[in-house]
Amino acid sequence: VPREKLGSAVGLYGAGVALAMALGPSMGIALRDWATLRWDEAGGYTAVFLLAAFFMFLAIIPTILLPDMGRPEKGALGAWYKNILATETLLPTVFQYLPVAVIMFFATRLGNRFGRREVCAYGILLAAVFYLALFVLALFGISSVWLYLAACLASGVGTAFIFLLVWAMTTDAIDYNKVTYGLNDEATSYAFYSFMRKLGTTIATILINVPLLRIGYSGSKLNTEGLTDEALRHMYNSSVMIPAVLFLLVFVILRWFYPLSKQRVAELQTEKEKVLSRQ
Repeated sequence: VPREKLGSAVGLYGAGVALAMALGPSMGIALRDWATLRWDEAGGYTAVFLLAAFFMFLAIIPTILLPDMGRPEKGALGAWYKNILATETLLPTVFQYLPVAVIMFFATRLGNRFGRREVCAYGILLAAVFYLALFVLALFGISSVWLYLAACLASGVGTAFIFLLVWAMTTDAIDYNKVTYGLNDEATSYAFYSFMRKLGTTIATILINVPLLRIGYSGSKLNTEGLTDEALRHMYNSSVMIPAVLFLLVFVILRWFYPLSKQRVAELQTEKEKVLSRQ
């Protein structure tokens, strides 16, 4: 890959991996169900493994057809890895995900006491408010690295709840469908959730290049050298406004469109126990 195309190549590789992870589970479950109906359960799983072997064989073909480029230049990716692991790049990630290691010990108790929907919704709102605060403060010329890191930490506290409780919310949704509509297909529900989550990762991997291209960021540069102040300002605004808007959208969906409040989940549990008692 030419050095000036390195950033795009890494992005496309990540998008391809994410897209495969999004489509794979759904294709596997659909094939298993079809083959099970046509033959039996053993035939269903056999079909899945045969399909996996077929795709592995296909993956070998482009590897064989690739031209021999010889040994890679020593240290060709050294600068790229150095940039990725640089303190300036690593610290925001650490500050954003560090709260998960702490909140994981009492997220379930908070979700049971106040409601999983409520805790996740207002946690996401907290993250959105801090990112919006960074944008507003920048308009008045107030900005600093430590202020940004503090906002990342607060955002991590907010997003940690939905990160930790989302599987429990998926179970609530399965119970809702079972009690309300008589649907009893947990495998499909989990597969659909997994597909949508990985599809979101794929879309984000692709769309992250849009603001970078819009501000004129060059993929051939592994640092901010040569970037104008205007480009850096747009990069900063994009880094705080995009998550702020998306977090606000998630808050609105959870608060006013997602029906499983704490009270409704308790009612579902009672109804579920009644249904089980009659079986």
